Amino acid sequence: MILGSVNNDALAGVVMAGLLYGCLRCRLRGDVPAAWLGLGLGLVVLTKTTIYFMAAVVLLTVVLRWRAAGERWPQLLQTLTIIGCTAGGFALFWFGRNILTYGFPDILGLRAHDAVVIGQLRTADLIAQVGAADYFAQLVTTTFQSFWGQFGWMGVPMRGLFFEGDALAYVFAGVITVLATLGLWLGRSRAPLKPDRRDAHLLLLSAVGLAVLVFLYYNTQFVQFQGRYLFSALLPLSLWAALGLTALARRIHAEWLALSAPLGLAALSFYLIWRVLPGALG
Repeated sequence: MILGSVNNDALAGVVMAGLLYGCLRCRLRGDVPAAWLGLGLGLVVLTKTTIYFMAAVVLLTVVLRWRAAGERWPQLLQTLTIIGCTAGGFALFWFGRNILTYGFPDILGLRAHDAVVIGQLRTADLIAQVGAADYFAQLVTTTFQSFWGQFGWMGVPMRGLFFEGDALAYVFAGVITVLATLGLWLGRSRAPLKPDRRDAHLLLLSAVGLAVLVFLYYNTQFVQFQGRYLFSALLPLSLWAALGLTALARRIHAEWLALSAPLGLAALSFYLIWRVLPGALG
């Protein structure tokens, strides 16, 4: 997928992807030590508050693993203690640094953030101006476009890439999204899932669901139609897209479909970097 802005939201997506991969391995194979999950959670603390919800995903992972292994309560508490102490070391360092910088009790720097965003358009004001229906339309359209690619502080959308006013890049992204979703629906298993696969889907769904809730929460106060807030869910979304396209390709006997989508996105990305962004952002 094409990154819509260059900031630490991309880094947050990488950190979350690594931790989510560790969670999946912990549940499915049981070969990830608790300290490694704590380390990953510590990196989350250092990265960005928008992915702090991964603490809930890690907790869910540990509980699912504990239940599947048939362990006793002391073993669960021991695992949680190791994770908490490991991640807590990072938290003490980072929150201590924030207290020295912003003052107590602003351990997240939220007061400084609120001072910066004074004058930013608020959600209630926009709804009052355009109405709920237009607000929702702007939310969906701009979020979709900026998730796939909208650069230069949201000022350079992927329009007019090939001829004046065209939106072919977003049409292409929309087609991929629809085909991947259709493939997931057609390829869904009608038999009950095995416990390990069911738990893996639950972990992925919880990560995506919490990322969406964080995005919606930010938009309850300020107008933040920025797809970068969903970069934290890139791993499960990319995995589902790959599974959906593969399932659809097999269903219609067009194996080339599963490969054409990533190749097309790669070609579009190189074209943007080579011909579009230097002139638009220079």
